[in-house]
Amino acid sequence: MFKGYLKYFVMKYLKEQDMSGYGLMKKLGQATGKKPSPGSMYPLLKEMEKTGLLKSQKKGKTKNYKLTEKGKKTLKEFSQQKDRLADQIRKNTTVLLSLAGKDEKDLLRHIKTHTIDEEKILRASSPELITLKTNILRIVHSKDYEKKESEMRKILKETNQRLRKLR
Repeated sequence: MFKGYLKYFVMKYLKEQDMSGYGLMKKLGQATGKKPSPGSMYPLLKEMEKTGLLKSQKKGKTKNYKLTEKGKKTLKEFSQQKDRLADQIRKNTTVLLSLAGKDEKDLLRHIKTHTIDEEKILRASSPELITLKTNILRIVHSKDYEKKESEMRKILKETNQRLRKLR
């Protein structure tokens, strides 16, 4: 799934309403296009309950989960970290925009615009775009960036041309 983000999404959705494990998997699948497996979800729910982030209540055969006060506090801290990370990405993207050629600027503006709402970027562009951003930033911050810059621009230009054909 979204390594490291599943816990965040679980808390976010449970803040809105109590849900079963299956309900959470279904909602995540609808929101992101990628439904987590029971092998990822249920051990996480058990661990979150054990650490006091969630409470569960059995209703017939269904076990519903509720976010605790500790869970709400943790979610708030996660959200603040996400905001700081999004701000850092926007700053890095601003630097990249100043270095980019015309073809790359559209992609970088899209990346910068969509870092505000993590759920929206995951739903709109899939994990591949996140990987692309990470790779671009690693190249830009590498010691031999000058050697890699023209090849990176060439790849981005070709990718943008191919994506335009899909419109």
